[in-house]
Amino acid sequence: MDTAAKIVAKNLELLRLHEPDKPSETEFAKRVGLQQRTYNRIKNGESEASLSSIQTVANKMRLHPWQLLVEDFHPDHPPELAPVGNTTEMYAHLRALSKLLPSSK
Repeated sequence: MDTAAKIVAKNLELLRLHEPDKPSETEFAKRVGLQQRTYNRIKNGESEASLSSIQTVANKMRLHPWQLLVEDFHPDHPPELAPVGNTTEMYAHLRALSKLLPSSK
């Protein structure tokens, strides 16, 4: 099992390589709100990503911060929390109710 720092570094690189335009590390760092030096230090294992950096990247990439800490992360299929117990029923009920609301189109 990799350390959290290694997992975050790997997931950042996966996100960069998954972008349609395959941005350079410099461009990707700018895109996700990190300084180039910070991005390189995280990627190269020279420092661990701060919670603030993880939050910044997650927000820019429309992810939850915890998703960047999951091994076997894939940008096309980010991990999701599975509903537990009555939560499943609650979500089903909310989905049914949302269909009754007028469309905002």
